[in-house]
Amino acid sequence: MRSSPSLSGTSVIQVTATDADDPSYGNSARLVYSILEGQPYFSVEPQTGIIRTALPNMDREAREEYLVVIQAKDMGGHMGGLSGTTKVTITLTDVNDNPPKFPQSVYQMSISEAADVGTIVGHVKAKDPDIGENGMVSYRSIDGDGRDFFEITTDSQTQEGVIKLKKVSKGIASEYVNRIVCLVACSLRTASGNID
Repeated sequence: MRSSPSLSGTSVIQVTATDADDPSYGNSARLVYSILEGQPYFSVEPQTGIIRTALPNMDREAREEYLVVIQAKDMGGHMGGLSGTTKVTITLTDVNDNPPKFPQSVYQMSISEAADVGTIVGHVKAKDPDIGENGMVSYRSIDGDGRDFFEITTDSQTQEGVIKLKKVSKGIASEYVNRIVCLVACSLRTASGNID
């Protein structure tokens, strides 16, 4: 089942019970479904056994798995009817509903003015509570005077942004050589690092 945003009443699965009684004899074989466990998150249609969400915007990041117990009772659900139960485990799948966020808004890093091109200046890492492909973060520099001298790439293994020296010039102002300030901004699926 997909995670938020989802509407209340979304169909999840249908359960079906059978009854060996003769369906032509009164209500003996007429089954009615009810939910014994799993409320208030889910409901079941009494006549069809279709399990539906009962709450809107269920969020996988808050809770991923639910146990639902459904009862099927013959005699149309009336007193004296026999019943059986089944357990259904419902797992919410992820949707891309969370932007990546940096743990801090400003990073200060330093590098020697004698450093070579390609020298790693530092690392930044944004966190995304989504999972799988939805939680993959990439980084790019979107603004700042230092973009001519520094670049940020994504380490696919660690999901970190790696800041490297891109260009060396004798005319680089010391504020760029000795100090890098990364102002960070996040957008859905992409964490962007601004290098000033």
